[in-house]
Amino acid sequence: MRRKSVLWLLPFLAGFWLLTPPVLAPIYMKVDVWVAADEEFIYYATSPLFWGYSNWKTLAYCYVLMVDCRFWTQFKITFNIVNYVEWDSDDSITNNAALRYNETIDDTGFTVGYPRKMLIAFTGQDIGEDSYGCAPRNWTRGAVLVELWADWTDNILQHELTHLYSCNDTNVEGFDCVMNRYPTWIDFPFYMNVPYAMLTENWCTACKITFFTDSRIYRWGTWVYYDEEGSYGGGGGGGGGMPPFGNALEGDLNGTL
Repeated sequence: MRRKSVLWLLPFLAGFWLLTPPVLAPIYMKVDVWVAADEEFIYYATSPLFWGYSNWKTLAYCYVLMVDCRFWTQFKITFNIVNYVEWDSDDSITNNAALRYNETIDDTGFTVGYPRKMLIAFTGQDIGEDSYGCAPRNWTRGAVLVELWADWTDNILQHELTHLYSCNDTNVEGFDCVMNRYPTWIDFPFYMNVPYAMLTENWCTACKITFFTDSRIYRWGTWVYYDEEGSYGGGGGGGGGMPPFGNALEGDLNGTL
C-alpha cells in the first residue's frame, strides 16, 4: 500500500519538471566601457617614431584586451568596448593628478549611466605627482586614467581598474600583487625605481577575496547567462549578452600608481 501511495505522485512530478523553465546560471559579467584618448596618446600611437599604428584605437584596444584576458581568467569579467572618444587634454595642468582626472571626465562627456559602464582613458600627458595612473576614491564615477608608459601601460590599467572593485594599494617589499606600490629598481634600459605593480600581472589573495565578496562588483555591467540550448541572454538590467571579447574595434583619488 505504501509503495502505491508514492508511485501515483510520479506522473505529477514528471509533468512539473517538464513544464518548469530551466534555471539560468550566470557564467560571466560583461562590463561596457568607453575608451578615450587625448591628442598626445593619439600622436604616440600613430607616429612612425613610436608605435606607428594607422589608428590609435588599435593600440588602445590591445591594452584593454590584455587586461581583459587577466580579469576573465581570474574573475570571469570581460570588458566590452562600446564607444571610442577623443579629447584635447589641457597642457597647462601639471603635477596635479586630481585636476587631470576631473578634466578627462568633463571633456569626454562620460557619465556612468545604467547599467553602469566604465571609462578607460589613455593619456600621453604626464599625470604628475609621481603617478602613472589614477582612479576615483568615489567608485561611482567609474573612470580610470592611464598614462602611456613604456611597456607597463597594461599593468597600470590593470591596477587602476582593480581600484574600481574596492581593492586598495599595498606598499610591501617583495609582495607579489598588482596593487603593490613598493618602489622596485629596474636596470637597463631605464635604471629607475617603479612601483612593483608594474612588474606583475597577479592579484594577491586579499584582492581575490575582495572581488568575490564586495557587493560593488555587481554594480558594474550585467551578468550574461548560458541556457541549455547553448545561446546567450542578457542578465541584470542590460540587454543581450556577447561572448567574451565582443565588439572589438568596431564599436577625489583612491590611489595613484
